[in-house]
Amino acid sequence: MGLEKAKLDINLFPDEIKNYLIGSEIYDSSCSQRSKTYFIDSDFGYYLKVAPKNTLEHESSMMNYFHGKKMTSRVCAYINNYNDNDYFLMERVKGESSYEEKFLKEPERLAVVAGESLRKLHDINPEDCPKKGITVKLIKSAHKNYMGNNYDAWFLDYGDFKSVENGYDFLCKNEHKLVEDVNLHGDACLPNIMLDDNFNFVGFIDFEGGGIGDRHFDIMWTIWSLQHNLETNDYMDRFLNAYGRDKFDMDRYKLCISLQAFTWED
Repeated sequence: MGLEKAKLDINLFPDEIKNYLIGSEIYDSSCSQRSKTYFIDSDFGYYLKVAPKNTLEHESSMMNYFHGKKMTSRVCAYINNYNDNDYFLMERVKGESSYEEKFLKEPERLAVVAGESLRKLHDINPEDCPKKGITVKLIKSAHKNYMGNNYDAWFLDYGDFKSVENGYDFLCKNEHKLVEDVNLHGDACLPNIMLDDNFNFVGFIDFEGGGIGDRHFDIMWTIWSLQHNLETNDYMDRFLNAYGRDKFDMDRYKLCISLQAFTWED
């Protein structure tokens, strides 16, 4: 498995969580400084996130929503503000992250399945989505961050913006073009797209930034992830063809790059 075994005092956990921990092998799979993530090796496998109070409600709500749409696994428990922490327990999504080497070795197939799976998510009717206004919130945050001189220079360069002012000016003049009309994953990178051994899509994970927003925010992250993990931009067209160019707008795509530059959080 490659994960380090975790030593936990299970008596510190809520009863709803404790029942899953008793008698199980537990591994630390954390990849964030803001929260701890544990893999519980029992039954089908579970993941447990522990983070400061009031920080996991959004993700658990969106995962529960997308489970109802058959796009991810089941939420087993969400406990808010127990000993100043939130606890979020979910079943493991079957399959493996699409950034695994065996998938990266077949980039044409990977780009296609990434495009098709993201379009499948975006085609779900969003009328009952519990979280709305994601892009509007990002725009407000971007203006606030610019005034505070808070931005990501790398992303501005990625969008071919010549300066901070150039990137911000582009956002200000064109932000009205962004449309909130689809369910967003919020972080549609390859590690969050799960595939089986035959390259079939089996689900998404990690919906921390999910909700209704502009589809190009997800498109941007998947294209970036393909470029980053494959170390080439040769598969952007293949991804867009699989996703559907009928829904792609270059201005809105570039807008989301500038938006990300002023809302980046590590």
